[in-house]
Amino acid sequence: MDRILYYCFGGGLGHITRFRAFCHTLKIKPHLLTNTDVFPMKVELSAESISVLPVEYGSDKAFLRKWFLGKLKEIRPEKVIVDAFPGGILGELCDLLELDNVEIEYIARILRVDSYEKRLCGQIPRISKIWQVENFDKKQTFWLKELALQNKSGIERLELEYPVSTADFNILLPENTWLIVHSGSEEELFQLWEFANETALLEQDCPNFVVVGQSERPAFLKAEIPYYSIYPIGSLLEKAERVVSAAGFNIIQQMKDMRHKHLVLPLERALDNQYQRLIQVGLAH
Repeated sequence: MDRILYYCFGGGLGHITRFRAFCHTLKIKPHLLTNTDVFPMKVELSAESISVLPVEYGSDKAFLRKWFLGKLKEIRPEKVIVDAFPGGILGELCDLLELDNVEIEYIARILRVDSYEKRLCGQIPRISKIWQVENFDKKQTFWLKELALQNKSGIERLELEYPVSTADFNILLPENTWLIVHSGSEEELFQLWEFANETALLEQDCPNFVVVGQSERPAFLKAEIPYYSIYPIGSLLEKAERVVSAAGFNIIQQMKDMRHKHLVLPLERALDNQYQRLIQVGLAH
């Protein structure tokens, strides 16, 4: 079996959730390189090995480049799968001669192309295949086609399948539960909390709120509001009467057959356009 290296960086847990779905869909077990400490999550990842960049070097492009090259030499992959950012999140993969003889695949999700190109200084690695995992606007579609043309690579649409999780099987939700889900900061979770409460007030509903995050219990939550720090959320999405979230890639994908009960508040991101994602799936107002 080919040695595969999967390279994914980002905030929150979106890139890790996409890693789980991609590996599950294609039935692969690559070496994972990431900036997220996955070990405390106690969830099984389909990874041959896991290497986590020290958190203090997350914005150090020179160190990140050196770290990646060290792992490349150590693992000696025949294939490198690059998630979301074809030249690396900081542009650290540009002009790497060491990648010339390695097959590169790129997982393409919505990207603020103008903002991302400012991070690039040099040539994006030669890409042999582009996996398109969601719909784009005209600008990104053109950019992606140009990238494919330059590399003489194909663009293949891929619908991700998310593995079943048992992490939440023992959690019983009360009747009329509105599930607020977010893996980001407490400040953003508070925005979603206010959005959910304001929406319930407008709809003249009195739901039972349940909150799922990835940190300590937020200080703003009253004691009677159930809070769970679990990953992944699995079947809770199906059990809830309504699901309240940001417009991240994975939650939009996971809720695609349950959009009638999905309340979405797009959040600002440097390289992701959550509002554009809502337009593409018909949820923007």
